[in-house]
Amino acid sequence: CSERDALRASNAVIAEERDALCASLGQMRGERDALLESQQSLSRERDALVADQRSITGERDALLTEKRLLSGERDALWADQKEARRERDALRADLRAVTGERDALLERVGGASAEGLSMQGQIHELKMWNEGLSGQNQELIARVSE
Repeated sequence: CSERDALRASNAVIAEERDALCASLGQMRGERDALLESQQSLSRERDALVADQRSITGERDALLTEKRLLSGERDALWADQKEARRERDALRADLRAVTGERDALLERVGGASAEGLSMQGQIHELKMWNEGLSGQNQELIARVSE
């Protein structure tokens, strides 16, 4: 009987150890499940972050492309502006030349006008002199006729 009691006692100890190990195993399984769930959650977060990173990279690439396009447009506009300034300067030079020609013509016309006025005055004097001569001629003719 004592051997049996010893075996029973030993079985009871083993059963307690088994129960403790089962409890510990259950706890470990719970921890493992929690860790797996956490790992899955972290994997989902990582996947979301990778997707965000791809999206941000795509947006950055689109912005860089737009920046290159805008830089090209800006450079083209600067070139157009430079050309427009050259054309404006050429037009201003043409305007100065035309203004100079106009001023020269006005001076000539003004001189001609002054000369014309002077000639009109001389013509008037000649008419008056001619009238005076006509009057003298008529006097002479009247004297000769007498």
